[in-house]
Amino acid sequence: METSNESERALLRDGVRKLLAREWPPEQSLRLQLEPAARQRIWSQLAPLGLAASDALRPALGGLLGQLDGAGSAAL
Repeated sequence: METSNESERALLRDGVRKLLAREWPPEQSLRLQLEPAARQRIWSQLAPLGLAASDALRPALGGLLGQLDGAGSAAL
């Protein structure tokens, strides 16, 4: 039986997967990580999903996005 918390995590995971597949596809990850505008754009789309709980998370999330590849985005 799935709890409410597990359900919420699944919804968040699925939402992030869809967003990354659309806006930060693995085959473009290396190019996008070098573009400040692309990093700002993806951040502005991830933040409303609750991934911006603290400004302290922003640098870590930026580094994570820069390292996403096919395996990484599939693991989300």
